Amino acid sequence: MRRFFHDKMLNPVRPLRDPKTALQEWAQARGLPPPSYRQSGRAGPDHAPIFIMEVSVNGYETAVAQGSSKRFAEQASAQKFLVRERVWEEGE
Repeated sequence: MRRFFHDKMLNPVRPLRDPKTALQEWAQARGLPPPSYRQSGRAGPDHAPIFIMEVSVNGYETAVAQGSSKRFAEQASAQKFLVRERVWEEGE
Protein backbone atom coordinates (compact mmCIF):
# COMPACT_ATOMS: atom_id res chain seq x y z
CA MET A 1 0.00 0.00 0.00
CA ARG A 2 2.83 2.38 0.88
CA ARG A 3 4.32 2.16 -2.59
CA PHE A 4 1.13 3.60 -4.11
CA PHE A 5 0.92 6.67 -1.90
CA HIS A 6 4.47 7.40 -0.76
CA ASP A 7 5.34 9.87 -3.54
CA LYS A 8 1.93 11.53 -3.38
CA MET A 9 2.28 12.09 0.35
CA LEU A 10 5.72 13.64 -0.03
CA ASN A 11 4.72 15.85 -2.99
CA PRO A 12 1.08 16.92 -2.60
CA VAL A 13 -0.56 18.51 -5.63
CA ARG A 14 -2.35 21.13 -3.53
CA PRO A 15 -1.70 22.69 -0.12
CA LEU A 16 -2.43 20.44 2.82
CA ARG A 17 -4.57 23.12 4.44
CA ASP A 18 -7.01 25.43 2.75
CA PRO A 19 -6.70 29.20 3.42
CA LYS A 20 -9.77 29.38 5.69
CA THR A 21 -8.45 26.61 7.93
CA ALA A 22 -4.97 28.13 7.99
CA LEU A 23 -6.37 31.55 8.92
CA GLN A 24 -8.51 30.09 11.70
CA GLU A 25 -5.51 28.21 13.11
CA TRP A 26 -3.34 31.33 12.83
CA ALA A 27 -5.91 33.42 14.74
CA GLN A 28 -6.40 30.73 17.37
CA ALA A 29 -2.63 30.45 17.95
CA ARG A 30 -2.62 34.18 18.78
CA GLY A 31 -5.55 33.92 21.19
CA LEU A 32 -7.85 35.79 18.80
CA PRO A 33 -11.50 34.98 18.13
CA PRO A 34 -12.22 33.10 14.90
CA PRO A 35 -12.21 35.12 11.68
CA SER A 36 -15.60 36.38 10.55
CA TYR A 37 -16.77 36.47 6.94
CA ARG A 38 -19.30 38.87 5.46
CA GLN A 39 -20.68 39.23 1.97
CA SER A 40 -20.06 42.83 0.97
CA GLY A 41 -21.31 42.64 -2.60
CA ARG A 42 -22.49 40.62 -5.53
CA ALA A 43 -22.10 41.30 -9.22
CA GLY A 44 -22.80 39.61 -12.52
CA PRO A 45 -25.87 37.89 -13.87
CA ASP A 46 -27.82 35.30 -11.89
CA HIS A 47 -26.40 32.44 -13.96
CA ALA A 48 -22.78 33.56 -13.33
CA PRO A 49 -22.61 35.56 -10.08
CA ILE A 50 -19.48 37.01 -8.56
CA PHE A 51 -19.51 37.18 -4.76
CA ILE A 52 -17.44 39.72 -2.86
CA MET A 53 -16.52 38.59 0.66
CA GLU A 54 -14.66 40.27 3.49
CA VAL A 55 -12.76 38.50 6.23
CA SER A 56 -12.17 40.24 9.54
CA VAL A 57 -9.80 39.33 12.35
CA ASN A 58 -9.76 41.48 15.50
CA GLY A 59 -6.93 44.01 15.38
CA TYR A 60 -6.17 43.55 11.67
CA GLU A 61 -7.28 45.25 8.48
CA THR A 62 -10.10 43.50 6.63
CA ALA A 63 -9.21 41.57 3.47
CA VAL A 64 -11.62 41.56 0.54
CA ALA A 65 -11.74 39.16 -2.42
CA GLN A 66 -14.18 37.80 -4.94
CA GLY A 67 -15.11 34.42 -6.34
CA SER A 68 -17.71 32.55 -8.34
CA SER A 69 -19.27 31.20 -5.13
CA LYS A 70 -19.37 32.38 -1.54
CA ARG A 71 -17.04 29.53 -0.61
CA PHE A 72 -14.46 30.47 -3.25
CA ALA A 73 -14.69 34.14 -2.27
CA GLU A 74 -14.15 33.28 1.40
CA GLN A 75 -11.13 31.14 0.53
CA ALA A 76 -9.73 33.95 -1.63
CA SER A 77 -10.21 36.57 1.09
CA ALA A 78 -8.55 34.31 3.69
CA GLN A 79 -5.61 33.72 1.32
CA LYS A 80 -5.32 37.45 0.64
CA PHE A 81 -5.21 38.08 4.40
CA LEU A 82 -2.55 35.40 4.96
CA VAL A 83 -0.37 36.68 2.11
CA ARG A 84 -0.67 40.27 3.32
CA GLU A 85 0.32 39.27 6.86
CA ARG A 86 3.21 37.19 5.45
CA VAL A 87 1.86 33.92 6.81
CA TRP A 88 1.64 32.37 3.32
CA GLU A 89 3.61 32.87 0.14
CA GLU A 90 1.68 34.19 -2.86
CA GLY A 91 1.78 30.89 -4.77
CA GLU A 92 0.83 28.59 -1.88
